[in-house]
Amino acid sequence: MNRSLIGIGLALLLVACDGGETVDPSTADTGSQPVVTRDAAGNLTSGLGWELLAFTRSGLTYGVAVAENVRDTERMWQSLPFDIPAPSVDYETDVLMVLGHAVSGSCPEIQFQGLVIEPNRAFGEFTFEHGRNGCTDDANPAAYVLAVERSALPDRFLLSLTAEDICRGCDEDAISVDLTNDDPDKSQWWALGRFGIVIRGAAPLDAHVYTMHFGGEVHPLAILARDWPAQPTWVGGGERFPDRVEAFTANCVGGKECIEDLDMIEPTGPACGANINSEPRQDIAIVITFADDGTCVVEVVPGTDGSEFRAPSSEPEG
Repeated sequence: MNRSLIGIGLALLLVACDGGETVDPSTADTGSQPVVTRDAAGNLTSGLGWELLAFTRSGLTYGVAVAENVRDTERMWQSLPFDIPAPSVDYETDVLMVLGHAVSGSCPEIQFQGLVIEPNRAFGEFTFEHGRNGCTDDANPAAYVLAVERSALPDRFLLSLTAEDICRGCDEDAISVDLTNDDPDKSQWWALGRFGIVIRGAAPLDAHVYTMHFGGEVHPLAILARDWPAQPTWVGGGERFPDRVEAFTANCVGGKECIEDLDMIEPTGPACGANINSEPRQDIAIVITFADDGTCVVEVVPGTDGSEFRAPSSEPEG
């Protein structure tokens, strides 16, 4: 039989046995070259040390992320708008990696050509069917979810979306990864713990104030009587945890507004407060309750950042 016909027959047999994935016949030999398979969209599905688990047009654009354990994956799926379930990964041997590219709505075709792993960095390779210069400039997510073997990765490396910067300095298209440290790196914002401040209780005569202490820094916010909410309200938060939060009733000196000016805030009652001890991946709600006599209580509630009290249309003040 002609050798080329044998090669074509072998390629067809591999397609039939692989659930619809195509096989590149040039690498289907039983020699040292790995078998190259692609999904229906033309994405490469595996390579040395990695496997493509899913492709989704959701998640993040021009961003990358790494989950090293189940907690990281749970937080990633809570924080990013994926429309697929989180995959199952053996974190003893693998990490979960997300490469979130972006495509134009008028030119949505994209193909993943593999993960490149070098001694101090890793990045994805992609091709596009159309020339991107003629496409609309909207950025729609095209995210690739990979299982990557720990043994194939350096202990510490830079993970970037591509080899070159294609997003003019996007904050999340390149992150530092340290597989020797169990705490999430600050560049992986979705894995960090978040805090929020909720206020509730009696309306003030003039103002209720809370202050966040970051070492020697003090950041105040006064809630004036006219702005006091009738219901418990989420008023601010973030990812930079304060060391301590204190609250008290106050007058605004000279009858002027004293929203964020410590020099204009005159306490009129005792201060209540709480020390804040944050843990990686742990959200904390700081709930401040004022009584009719001006006394207050500060509670630290782990497991939520208090955002359930935030009105959908409101913006945080702090």
